[in-house]
Amino acid sequence: MNRNRIKRTTYWLIVGFLVASLPLCSSAATLDDLKKLEIICFVPSYLPDGFKLKSAEITYDEVGPDENKELRFPLYSLEYGDSGKRTFSIESAREGIGDRNIMEDEENAEETEIKTPLGPMYLIYRPKEKEGRKDEIKANWIEDANMNVEKAKGADSHPVLGRFHGISATGITLEEFTKIVQSLHPIREDTAATPAAVKSPRSK
Repeated sequence: MNRNRIKRTTYWLIVGFLVASLPLCSSAATLDDLKKLEIICFVPSYLPDGFKLKSAEITYDEVGPDENKELRFPLYSLEYGDSGKRTFSIESAREGIGDRNIMEDEENAEETEIKTPLGPMYLIYRPKEKEGRKDEIKANWIEDANMNVEKAKGADSHPVLGRFHGISATGITLEEFTKIVQSLHPIREDTAATPAAVKSPRSK
């Protein structure tokens, strides 16, 4: 074995060891996997024709310096869509959120508010005008019932089960988006009776 080959072999052994040593930060999941989580995970009961689940993922938020290191804080994300460019997605966050009602092409974007079982929801979408399919729709973060309960404990408390949920879509109409959002419900039956989530304060 020549020296270059030895170097290459050693290099890949080191790379393989480092990759194997990395913590598992995210993983592909199924809806059944989401049912095992203690947090509230929203799923739709209505989807436009041709839509199906394209991906589901579970990740884990970092533990803060003043939090119990033994706890794990799961987050989930879902994407539904068809064989084209139409999509509907949900992502979740625990802390450190920013305003989602921002688009690069602001001159071609418009804002509105819709009523949902999760409370009033602020949207931004493009192109302007409420009719027709939209290139992009984003809703601001909404807080679930667990988040409301935990935030009531004080401004310094960290959420354990509470989550923010961000909803987006591409290629569908505002009417379709609203219909999907109005069908959202907790995937676990034991959280179905939890009080509905409410909107987070709108960022200015």
